[in-house]
Amino acid sequence: MKKSVYLIIITIITVICILIGSLNFFVDWDDNLFYIKTGNDKHKDTLKPFQSIKIDGNIFGVYIESGNDYSIRYDCSKDFEPIYEVNNDVLTVTQKNVKTLQLKNKKSKLYITIPPKTKLSDLELKLDVGDVEICDLEFDDINIAANVGEIVLSEITANTLTLEANTGDISLEDTIFTNSVITCDIGDVDIMDGEFLQGYTIDASSSIGEVEAGDDYDGRLFHQDGTKGSLSVTTNVGDIDIEIE
Repeated sequence: MKKSVYLIIITIITVICILIGSLNFFVDWDDNLFYIKTGNDKHKDTLKPFQSIKIDGNIFGVYIESGNDYSIRYDCSKDFEPIYEVNNDVLTVTQKNVKTLQLKNKKSKLYITIPPKTKLSDLELKLDVGDVEICDLEFDDINIAANVGEIVLSEITANTLTLEANTGDISLEDTIFTNSVITCDIGDVDIMDGEFLQGYTIDASSSIGEVEAGDDYDGRLFHQDGTKGSLSVTTNVGDIDIEIE
């Protein structure tokens, strides 16, 4: 009982800290005022081929998917326009660090497309605020860390998969990997179409939440021995649902 109360207090403090941090990012507190900017700029650029992607973003939704060519497109206000370049086969994307409350921040989006059947070496993505969606691609390694926002992977193949979300759900659908570590502080983790996980070593635990694995298990801890690969899933506050069968 004391442990549950302690975890709840820690969770409340964590949520408050995240909200204060996000508010501080959005609001310019100079002279105890903030200002609102509206209007988005749209831009598309065809890129030369690349093998790796590195993104360090402040505020925007990130969408990476299969397309007709190597390209980048964004729809956001001028203050949040990305800075990008392809150098040594690496696409690097960053953003200016600004403190502006924007009326249309939820519509700030970054799109990256890669030609079909192209296998990339790695994806490294760090994002403060915004959702991440990746669809129909193949990587050697994927490493995603999101502070506030959802992470959604669909039809992805990867050797290693590392996902971390502070506040937001993590969802995998038709995604195949060999080794994966998934950590979610506040939010649910759903792994759908996970028949390939039969024969994997699986460790799943939730401090405050339920763990469902297959049709039979329902508790807070789950373990399965295997030799084909590994999966580790941990949540502080949130449920874990793993479809094995």
